[in-house]
Parts: sequence; structure tokens; C-alpha cells
Amino acid sequence: MTIPSNLMVSISGIRGTVPEPLTAEVAYAFAWAYAAILPEGPVVVSRDSRPSGPELKGAVIRALQTQGREVLDADLIPLPTTQLAVEKTHAAGAIDVTASHNPAEYNGLKFLNNNGIFIDQATLDKLLEQVRAFSDHDGHKDGVTTDIHEQAMGWHVELLKDKVLPGKRLMVAVDAVNGAGSIIIPRLLSQMDCDLLPIAVDPTQPFPHVPEPLPANLVWTQEQLKGKQFDLCLVVDPDADRLVVIDENGRLIPEEATIPLVAQELMLQGRKGPIVINMSTSRMTEDVAAQYGSTVERSKVGEVNVVTRMQEVNAIYGGEGGGGVIDPEIHYGRDSLVGLTYVVSLIRRTGKPLSQLVDELPHYEMLKTKLPVPTGISLNEIYDKVQAKYPDAKANRLDGLRLDWADRWVHLRPSNTEPIFRIIAEAPTREEVEKLASAGILL
Repeated sequence: MTIPSNLMVSISGIRGTVPEPLTAEVAYAFAWAYAAILPEGPVVVSRDSRPSGPELKGAVIRALQTQGREVLDADLIPLPTTQLAVEKTHAAGAIDVTASHNPAEYNGLKFLNNNGIFIDQATLDKLLEQVRAFSDHDGHKDGVTTDIHEQAMGWHVELLKDKVLPGKRLMVAVDAVNGAGSIIIPRLLSQMDCDLLPIAVDPTQPFPHVPEPLPANLVWTQEQLKGKQFDLCLVVDPDADRLVVIDENGRLIPEEATIPLVAQELMLQGRKGPIVINMSTSRMTEDVAAQYGSTVERSKVGEVNVVTRMQEVNAIYGGEGGGGVIDPEIHYGRDSLVGLTYVVSLIRRTGKPLSQLVDELPHYEMLKTKLPVPTGISLNEIYDKVQAKYPDAKANRLDGLRLDWADRWVHLRPSNTEPIFRIIAEAPTREEVEKLASAGILL
């Protein structure tokens, strides 16, 4: 099979608009190919709430069955619930039909290994080789399908309800963008003795706004909250692996704050040990960890890279700045339900409103921008030029180029999907961060 050139392919899965380039036939071929390289055992299949989800999930299931696989159909559940289900069922792997934070016209497939973790580059290379060799005329076997939808949600809720700190009954608003978190998040909040203020928790309805939880897209959410009483609002993306919060005053809290808020709760619980975050995540977590005697390590950008480093150093916690919380005591994956559990616990433990907890975090300004990759010059030459301009900075080339000072940093890295450089900078003031972010202009 020829892989469509406009299909986005990476270790995070495949993604594209429906019906072109992501057709049911493409989904079938990728699922068939993944089954061909997985170890023996059943495969968990799930989806988010996009209109194209049922058809693509059906194609995935048929492909797995032709490979003789038992399919564990978890249907509409968050990606982190799928990851946990792989562990609980000792499955060979999983395929989640989701396009994460992309708009509704997109969909995709995310591939998980037998540990419920994203596949690495070597596995992706094998998968693509199998896809290119795919022929629907190959021999078919008969597989069966087992419904594990309720079980999967039950495992996740049971695991987390015992992690939350008992205390004040909170009113919690939820914007699950009518996605995969719409059922399980209210169920978990009920078990945590919280009251629900539903904002968008009906998976039969379309996304009410552009689903990526960025400030411009959450103006709609803030409008829905006006005039209502609540202690916090939880916002997740369609596959519910990222968490952003809005405080009791309706103020949208930057997505980078989720990681240090949860870190503070874990430190107050008494957890000790290293924390892993990626190269583009705010240094707020480093500051919080230092207050409690913990250290922070940086990994390459990408969930699988964070997880790999966490396992290498036996980290107590990890995450990515987009609101992706990873607690290894639950599972190795970004999980908004883990995040909300610990944010609720932090409010109860400290007796402080969310607004105060956020205001007490170290304050930095962050700026994210991009520019075209210049032609006629190698990446190393680019890094050499930028690094030479800042000889007083500590340089790191693990993932592009990161330059660090005592209270600021800038990170330049080429995009995996576009011919651009991503530039992320952080400093105490807006003026300072704008100066740092212009580092790439000398290119």
C-alpha cells in the first residue's frame, strides 16, 4: 500500500483529515500491519467522540480480527484509560482512534505497545514497512471481540479515587469538549465527593469550540462560566490526556502551570526523588522541586522520551508543559484524570483557593514562536552561530539547542512535521523573554 503523502506519521501515530487522506482503508492497513509486528495476545481498541470514530474503529477491529487477534473493545474512553487497560489485561498493545487536540475533521490512530506506552522510532519503522507490504489478499484468520468499555473505566476510577485526599466538597466545572473524557471524568468526580457543573460533557454532541486547550479556544468556556459558582474548572482535550484549569474567578491558568501544581501536591505527600520534564517545559517545576529537595531532569520533547527517561532514573513524577501529567504509580502516560485528582487534593490539603495556589507559583513569562529553516546551512552550523552569540549560557544539544541561565532559557528545535524551527523561551519579564525568543532571528 502507498502511504498518502499528506498523512502525518510519527511515533505519536498517524493523523489526517477524513475522508482524505485518512480513509477506512488506510486505517485497516495500519491496524493490519500493527497486528503483524505485535507479540501474541489481545489488542485493546478505543476511540474519542469524533463523528468519524465509529467507522474507523470498525475498520481497525476488522483488520485485527483478520490477523486472528482477540479485540478488547473499550470504545469511548480517554487515551490514558486505554493505556491502563493494556496493563490490566496484559494485552499485546492498543490502537486508539483519535486525533488528540486537532479539530473535528481530523482523526488518527495512536499505537501503544504491551506496556501501554507509545511506540518508539524503531517500531514505527517496522510498522511502516509492513504497511507498504500490505495486501488485502493475504490470508485471513478469525478473531473475536470482547467488550471491556465499563471495565476499563472502572479500573481507572477505582485506582484514582483512593489517591485523592478527602476533604471539602468542591464544585467542579468540566469542559471535556464533549470528548472521550465526558463520561469518566464526572464519574471520577462523584467518587471524589465533588459536585459537577457540566459545561461540555455530552459525547453525542460536537466539539463546542476548537478542541486544543489554548487561551483563544477557551474564551467559549470562560463565557459559559460567567455568573456561576465553582471552585475550579477542568478543561481537557478530546482524548483527555492533557489538563488545563480555570480558577474560581474564571481566570484561565496557563497550561504550563498544571505540571508544577501537581508536583507541589506530590512533594507535600512526601514523595522524594527525581522528576523528568521535557526540554520545552517551564522551569516552574524546577523551582517547586527545589523547595522540597528534589531534582529535575530534562528529556527530549515527546511523551515517549519523557517516559523513557523517567524509567531510566526511576522518577517519581514527570510531564510535559502542555498539561500532560505522568504519575508512574498509576501508569506511564499523560493523564488528565491523574492531574485533576492531585489538583483537587492540593486545594483540600492547603485549604487555599486555586487562584492563590497559582499566584504562589514562581512567575515567568513564556513565548513560543517559529521561523522557517534557512537553506544552505546545516543544523549544527545554526546551533554554533546561536551558541556563539550567548557564550555565558549553558548549552545542551540533546534535542536541538537549549541555552540556560540562572533564571531564563531558550530552546530551538526543528519541527518533526514542518520545515520550521520552533523557538520556546522563558524569562522573568515579557521584555526579557521577547529578547530571548529573537535568538533565532540571527539565522
